[in-house]
Amino acid sequence: MLIKINKDICYVSFPAAIKQFFTGYFDFKGRTTRAGYWWVMVVFLILSLLSIPVLVYQFVSMTSMLLQGIDDEQALDYGTNNLMMLMMVALVIYLLIFFIPSMALFTRRCRDVGFRGRGVLVLWIVSLVSTIFASMGFFLYIFLIYFSYQSGADILFVYLNYIIGVFFFILTVLPSDFLTTKSKSKIVRFFFRVKM
Repeated sequence: MLIKINKDICYVSFPAAIKQFFTGYFDFKGRTTRAGYWWVMVVFLILSLLSIPVLVYQFVSMTSMLLQGIDDEQALDYGTNNLMMLMMVALVIYLLIFFIPSMALFTRRCRDVGFRGRGVLVLWIVSLVSTIFASMGFFLYIFLIYFSYQSGADILFVYLNYIIGVFFFILTVLPSDFLTTKSKSKIVRFFFRVKM
């Protein structure tokens, strides 16, 4: 059963935000307050910070092995066979569980600010395309290092990604209905909700 998440109250407690996050797993049409969004982001930050000691331990272990004179390949095999594999499995599980509800949460937050669903979709598509082009430029540089030609276009996509990321962040801190509009322009109304 799909539960639509609506912004009914001004303050959302931590338990309510987590509950809304999971009950609105596939809800891209509701609205989420700033508090509802940021409580979930705090949980994600804590989960991310918990992985840092494991990564530091792995790095120190590999560095220690290299300093003791153990072969580079053996040290790298140790690193990729032990905790790194466990971390990769945990990351895949994490992404499978949290990717869709995170997108839904962000979409609901943008809708609360004043974006329409299709406006958010256009932002996501532009972000995805710029990420793909920036990544392609990076990987072409790595794999085709022998070619001397560099277009410089990949760096433009990297900067475009940074700009989109900052814009996404700004959207999450704006108050409810901040971007609603009274404009008659079809282009503006394509992206933003009409102010009532």
